[in-house]
Amino acid sequence: MKFPQTLGAFLALFTAFSNFNCTHHYYTPALPNVPLLSQAGDCMVSAGVSIQEQATGGALQASYSPLNHLFLSGDFMWSKPSQATSFYSTETISGKANQYSVGAGWYYLFSDETEDRGFHFSAMAAYGAGKYDYQYFDNGYEGSSSLVRSRHLYIQPAVAWRSPHFDFILSGRQVWLNYYAIRFNNTNGSATFPEEVSLRANRVQSFFEPGITLRAGWPNLKFQCSYTFLNDGQETNGRTNLGFSMVVFPTRKQ
Repeated sequence: MKFPQTLGAFLALFTAFSNFNCTHHYYTPALPNVPLLSQAGDCMVSAGVSIQEQATGGALQASYSPLNHLFLSGDFMWSKPSQATSFYSTETISGKANQYSVGAGWYYLFSDETEDRGFHFSAMAAYGAGKYDYQYFDNGYEGSSSLVRSRHLYIQPAVAWRSPHFDFILSGRQVWLNYYAIRFNNTNGSATFPEEVSLRANRVQSFFEPGITLRAGWPNLKFQCSYTFLNDGQETNGRTNLGFSMVVFPTRKQ
């Protein structure tokens, strides 16, 4: 496997799918989860904040390599709305949302595993679910509420340059999403909300989430900044997720 060919194919995929068309008001692109493990026994744990367009929250990630070239991974993200208005109206919104994923993957180093720098390729597949519980308020009283649940499946290739003090990662996540439970309650008795119409008309969706991650620090402790973008073809600026995390590699030496 030659790295230039792998990188070229990945960048072509990155460009081709970054404007995939869909609607997903009850979904946030997850932060990239690329652990950069190098051998059996390696593990990674991270925790940080997640800054989204309509919410803020936190994110946890963990990965472990039980065998050379194979790894297990999981992530959890939670958030609360941070905007003063709801998606479609002047109502204020409160509530909470969370998403999780668990999966397995394969990694390959373009250098000897004893070296502490070089190019790195990985690919993983994961399954997860999300829960979005919101309440809307109009002139100080509750006008409606919603409870939406989803399931998702994704594959994620990633290429990276890793070194003892700096990592640069490009990733892309192809997601298949299914809203399997949609419940809206409008206590004011007005017409069906646009959110509900959109979700019921688009229960099954597919889209691509390109991401970029930077890490800097020491071999076993690094500060991370990661960014994910999803353009659904409808929202002017698409949807984004910016994360700042602390990443720990407990098995690595200083």
